[in-house]
Amino acid sequence: MKTYGELCCGCMACINVCPVHAIQRVVDEKGFYSVSVDSEVCINCGKCLSVCPIHYTQEERKPEMHEVQQIYAVQAKDGEKRLKSQSGGAYTLFAKAILEDQGILYGVSFEKNEAVYIRVDEINKLELLKGSKYIQANMGNVIEQVESDLADGRVVLYAGTPCYVEGLLKCLKEKRVRTSNLYTIDLVCHGVPSPGIFKDYLSVLENQYEEDVHSFNFRDKLFGWGDHVCSYKVNGKKFFSRDFVNIFYSSVCLNESCYVCRYSSMHRVSDITIGDYWGIKESYPDMDDNLGTSLVILNTEKGKELFECIKDKIVYQRTPASDCKQRNLMSPTEKSEKYDEFWQLYYERGFLKAVQEYCDYKGKEERWASELYESLCAQLEEGKINEVYLYGIGVTMMQILYHIQESNIDIKIIGLLDRNEKYVGRRYFGYEVVREQMLLDSEGSIVICSKSENNTSIILKRLQSKKEYENMKFVCLKSSWNTVEK
Repeated sequence: MKTYGELCCGCMACINVCPVHAIQRVVDEKGFYSVSVDSEVCINCGKCLSVCPIHYTQEERKPEMHEVQQIYAVQAKDGEKRLKSQSGGAYTLFAKAILEDQGILYGVSFEKNEAVYIRVDEINKLELLKGSKYIQANMGNVIEQVESDLADGRVVLYAGTPCYVEGLLKCLKEKRVRTSNLYTIDLVCHGVPSPGIFKDYLSVLENQYEEDVHSFNFRDKLFGWGDHVCSYKVNGKKFFSRDFVNIFYSSVCLNESCYVCRYSSMHRVSDITIGDYWGIKESYPDMDDNLGTSLVILNTEKGKELFECIKDKIVYQRTPASDCKQRNLMSPTEKSEKYDEFWQLYYERGFLKAVQEYCDYKGKEERWASELYESLCAQLEEGKINEVYLYGIGVTMMQILYHIQESNIDIKIIGLLDRNEKYVGRRYFGYEVVREQMLLDSEGSIVICSKSENNTSIILKRLQSKKEYENMKFVCLKSSWNTVEK
């Protein structure tokens, strides 16, 4: 058996065109989906290379530039549905338009702790495709299903990373399948982390809680669109964490092909490209409500046609490319200098040692927040707290806020405080982040939300030294460490 090498993206197009079935799907040592070729069966026909989105000539370095490209900032008019989407809700509306035309959707669902492609033909199953899954997806036999649906004359919408989209398109072209009923959406992609690394992460969580992890959300917008925080449930209780976010952005465990991605430009392969419209606050402040804004790039006439189907359900603004600050429309994600060191430590010492060393992995962040919340409730019962400001915009404070919202305890939160001015004016769970100057001559309590005893002491000393807080009471929540109170 011979592998294709580390640059395989996992689209499985080659498997679907091999006339002698010499290629099979494998999971490599880093946990990525890849392929292996049986050299004794292979007849060297070259069909696999003709459909591979990673194998290309220098002239094919960038995909073809579409002439009709139009760029929009898009928000679904339904704010509640937009909040449940990862950005502005554009994909959901495109998908609904296809389903309403008796069409078929192909996209990524999260099932049994794995990102997998599925076929959806009912509106009540659309929820399975919503939300980003920040790991490489398992294609399964989706290409064969798409081919079958197109042969039956069905309208099909396929969405995925651009390499997966081009793998599908090349495969269908090689097999001479008519694609006039096929619509494609590609994503502005940062890169896909190893599914194996993600499974290791879940295993650590489940060992920590001694319970199964359910309902993993790779980007929970309860914190607001601009804050990337994951959430999951254990035994019906919801927790938030940035640990996998830190792993994702560490750039040590993306697929090798992602670091040389030929799709990280305005040269797109699909009818429509979607992503987050970063930069909306500076370019179009009237659309900046922290609920999410989609970047929508119409690359073909078919893309423009589908966009017309959703115009009455969106707020949109046509924009120049320069207004959207999407780095992966300019260049691939840069490979970390610590990449080889990370994997060497991973092989030698395991997942936990590697992510603690190279990915700013905190661990047990969620349990700290639960203990702090219990301390807040205890002090409330003792009459120590009435009207409060919570100090510390971060996962710990957000976790406490979530507990407060879910339990409806009798406490009046006046506002949220943090030294970082960029959060001022934002709202979390209905509470506004305010400036310290607004507390001049105010009364009430400031609850310091930090899981670190040292950080709590530093924050307390700083606040006690400021005139704005001379009439305030300070409360340090108690956890497994001893705290001080004024």
